[in-house]
Amino acid sequence: MRYRTAAQFARLATAALAVWFSAGAARAGVSAAETARLLAQNGFDADACYRIHNIDLTEEDLRIYLTSGYLMLSKKVAGTRPAALFSADVEAGDAEMLLMPPNRSERLSLASFTDSPNFDAHFQTAVMLLSADTVARLERTITDKEAEAGMSLRDAERGSELAAKWTPILQKIQLPFETRIVQNVLSPGSGEFFFATVAGKHLGDFDVEYDALPSARILLGQGKERGGRTWFDTWCSFAARSARQRKTAAPQAAVMSDMRMEATLDQKLSATAVTRAKVVITAGNETAVPFLIAGGMRVTEAKIDGQPAEVFQARSGGGAIRGGDDVTFLVVPAAPLQPGRSYEFEFHYKGDVISPAGNDVFFVGARGSWYPHEEMEFSNFDITYRWPKTLQLVSTGDLVESRTEGDQNVARFRTAEPIRLAGFNLGKYVSRELDRGGFHVEVCANAAVEPALQAKQSPPRLDAVADEVAAALAFMTERFGPPPVKSVTVSPIPGRFGQGFPGLIYLSTMTYLQKADRPAALRDDYLDLVFSDLLAAHETAHQWWGNLVPPQSLEDDWLPEALANYSALLFLEKTRGPKVVESVLDAYRRDLTANSPGQRTVESAGPITWGTRLSTPESPDAWRVITYEKGSWIMHMLRRRLGDENFIAFLRELCVEYRFRGLSTDDFRATAAKFLPAGSPDSHLESFFDTWAYGTGIPRLKLAYTIKGLRISGSISQSGVAEDFSAWVPVEVAAANGKTNTYWVETGSEPATFSWTLRQKPLRAALRGSDALMTIQE
Repeated sequence: MRYRTAAQFARLATAALAVWFSAGAARAGVSAAETARLLAQNGFDADACYRIHNIDLTEEDLRIYLTSGYLMLSKKVAGTRPAALFSADVEAGDAEMLLMPPNRSERLSLASFTDSPNFDAHFQTAVMLLSADTVARLERTITDKEAEAGMSLRDAERGSELAAKWTPILQKIQLPFETRIVQNVLSPGSGEFFFATVAGKHLGDFDVEYDALPSARILLGQGKERGGRTWFDTWCSFAARSARQRKTAAPQAAVMSDMRMEATLDQKLSATAVTRAKVVITAGNETAVPFLIAGGMRVTEAKIDGQPAEVFQARSGGGAIRGGDDVTFLVVPAAPLQPGRSYEFEFHYKGDVISPAGNDVFFVGARGSWYPHEEMEFSNFDITYRWPKTLQLVSTGDLVESRTEGDQNVARFRTAEPIRLAGFNLGKYVSRELDRGGFHVEVCANAAVEPALQAKQSPPRLDAVADEVAAALAFMTERFGPPPVKSVTVSPIPGRFGQGFPGLIYLSTMTYLQKADRPAALRDDYLDLVFSDLLAAHETAHQWWGNLVPPQSLEDDWLPEALANYSALLFLEKTRGPKVVESVLDAYRRDLTANSPGQRTVESAGPITWGTRLSTPESPDAWRVITYEKGSWIMHMLRRRLGDENFIAFLRELCVEYRFRGLSTDDFRATAAKFLPAGSPDSHLESFFDTWAYGTGIPRLKLAYTIKGLRISGSISQSGVAEDFSAWVPVEVAAANGKTNTYWVETGSEPATFSWTLRQKPLRAALRGSDALMTIQE
């Protein structure tokens, strides 16, 4: 079977990939629903079973060698064979798979699961889902092999035995891919797709996948049972060679703009909605265009330029390929569309994304995916809502009109500039509004808290939250430049988290409570700082990081969170002083160096670029701690390398250079390097990012030194990290004239020595734990 956890594949299947299966189904007028029915009944073709030797499959970085065994193709669906089986169940039967991850981070990941940084596995069987190009290559190779042997390699008798055994397994394996395969069959494209469930001889069953479009990724991993549930361990996941050479984000299946939406919430808060949008499709999606929507929503109807189009949304297994709340659905036009041309798409959909928490407190799920969308589009939104008049509703965008019609409120919101996400919130609110620094801020709080907190009686911190958000907006605008919005609404959400949409911020209900009113487990000084000071500033910072400057890929998702969190620390430094920030960073260091089950530190779960792969049953909080807390340390150490003035100039440059386009980790590194002071070591910051972004380890350092006249000499020894760990660390030297000089020393497996001659007599040297992510041995 194929297993995937919710967060690991948030972008791997943003759309059904356009692959060269066949245009036969579209030309024959076969519907998406009929194609899905044929796929569900498909099986292996005994008459297409061959006894083969030495057939190779290459998919970019992935190499498969079918040394000896049986290769059987599936029956045809709309003119193509979408699957194949290899079995090495013969004397001396064998097959081998090779994969060499291109970067240190993924080699480290692979080694942690397989004990080797490169993958070389012999296997017994493989059930494969294939694009038509790959099948065509296989068929040509078989024909060549038959011509070379002067005989047919077909073995229908053996094929009947294999088909009877493996057809039921094929039908289960392809179920999570149903929407993707249907789209591939219906709509021709220019790339390839390969997925296999493999029975390894030494590693057990594992899965491998290559997607040529849109992102050209290779993924390798294994499903595991832990604690009564199945987890998918991602052994490695990386951009394939073509994507690495491209250096830019791949085009998505469609580009949406000018989003006009009408949404009605009935008395039970079920939603019925219509979205109209301008859509430009890319080549390969002419006859089946994929979109995303929250799993709780069902698309019931679609039109293209006013003409009815088929909607295909899988009812079973459809969410697995998304690995989360969103599912892929297809819009199939009556006639092929033209790539590059703009069309008017109209979607009708309904479902449930709102859950009551009690006392007229509500939790809005799928906050940015309750409407049809692509993975990353910047669009203007014009949204009209209708909802029960007993409640208040807030939304992304500026309120342009509101009224009451019978038992419903009606309001229209419109954005002034393109944004990535549009969300809403509702409840029975009390609110405060203020205008400051060119921004309008409205803060809403629940009139009554959820039952779990109903003993808390103090008035909500409305004024404090409003002041903090307004001050944070002014602070960050001065440093990063203007955000794309001038009006910000803050609203409560049950739980301990927040989320920052363009112009709409969700804050934990804990933020609105006085410290004494919070649950006892949330009353310590650090958590008070989080809910009273950091959370609102962090979510405000997302107006820039994530909304104005989005991440480019899975590996880059850490950037907006780390940047938002450190921006909040910069704001905290101004309002509460540097000592408070030092205390927060100290707390982060303690969290990172704390032992998780198995006696490993939380930080050792993996590099920050692994994203949600970091969370496992053994260390479920690792993703949050590494992304937010180690991410903040990375920003802090960059600040120390660049200097305060250069660091702020660097952040402002990011907001200009990557406005409304994806920022990669390597883009981030290269831009930061431009702001290094002249003569800095590691002038391209490649060592810095290899250590802190693509690697793991928090060193324990010991400084030893002697002073003779104007010269100070010494060494730095490190422990508690891998042999190949190396980091540039700052050494502060205090001189007799009262000045302090900072020098950078690169640590390694052997003690790093240094010797500097000062103009004034040196008095002492020290490693400052507040400047680098390390622990210090006295």
